Amino acid sequence: MHNSNYRQISKYHYNWWKIIIIILLFPIVVILSLLFAIKFLPYLFKYPRYGFSKSLGVEINSVDHYKLDIKEKGLMNLDAPSELFKEIVIKGSKGDISAVYLINPNSNKWIIGLHGFKRNKYMGIRNVMHFYQQGYNIISFDGYAHGKTYGTKSDFGITNALVLDNVISHIKEIHNPSELGILGVSLGASSALYWAQNYYTENQVDWLIADCAFSQAVPQIRFFLQKYIKIPWYLMSLGINFNFKIVSKSWIKKFNLLKSWSTTKGLPILFIHGEKDAFITLSNAYVMYDMKAIVDAKTEIAIFSNADHSESIVKDFDKYNSLTTQFKQKYIK
Repeated sequence: MHNSNYRQISKYHYNWWKIIIIILLFPIVVILSLLFAIKFLPYLFKYPRYGFSKSLGVEINSVDHYKLDIKEKGLMNLDAPSELFKEIVIKGSKGDISAVYLINPNSNKWIIGLHGFKRNKYMGIRNVMHFYQQGYNIISFDGYAHGKTYGTKSDFGITNALVLDNVISHIKEIHNPSELGILGVSLGASSALYWAQNYYTENQVDWLIADCAFSQAVPQIRFFLQKYIKIPWYLMSLGINFNFKIVSKSWIKKFNLLKSWSTTKGLPILFIHGEKDAFITLSNAYVMYDMKAIVDAKTEIAIFSNADHSESIVKDFDKYNSLTTQFKQKYIK
């Protein structure tokens, strides 16, 4: 399964015949790539971080935003009294991190929720609220260049992994948790996995759940381009890494989870993905699962057959609740 799924992902990598086509059509490729840089690139970074939304009728990045979200998704079983949501500013190593948490007074077990691209900390609460109902303390934070956290342009998980590491250190320092887990969705899931590859050995947690994560930043953007503009990606993404460096100040090519997973050895990871995900293909989950499973047996995967992107908890909450609960119980003695 690893080879067939890797071939699916590699469709968005350069090879010899794509390079030949680029050479033959070089003037066209330059023009289309320039148009992408001018028109499409700014679109990726255009999203409200906070403030009142006329279209939604609520304050973005607020308790009301959370309650509207779970109502629209039919997840009112995840509701909680507004006064339980407490906001905090965490002093990160490179700037302020805005977070929200819910406390269970008689518990010292913690779970960190990570939201997706263009979302916020209250959206990160949704996929971990069922753990709060089981007695955990939960915390979610605005990702890098999202909400009220520092940063102006997202670098697709590179700096967000550092932000996550700062949040983990904060929880350990202030609360000395008896258990600490992570659950990320979409960009949040990818950020958590990048954190695992780069920070876990020095700042360990007990388990990690990655829901609909992408494996590489540049190929994912190429996929997104081709899906919505209907032109082969290799005709319009020349210099994409350099363009993002100018805008986000990071080489997003560095975000590559398809490398050695040896630094994650000992960390239990559950990969979740929707079979019908049209935004981040299922192949990403299978390939990363296979690579992690080579490192150790503390690796599991769960596929939701009727779910599109980030819809697994919406389409089958009972299954989501059961799988995530059983996973963490399996590795916490």
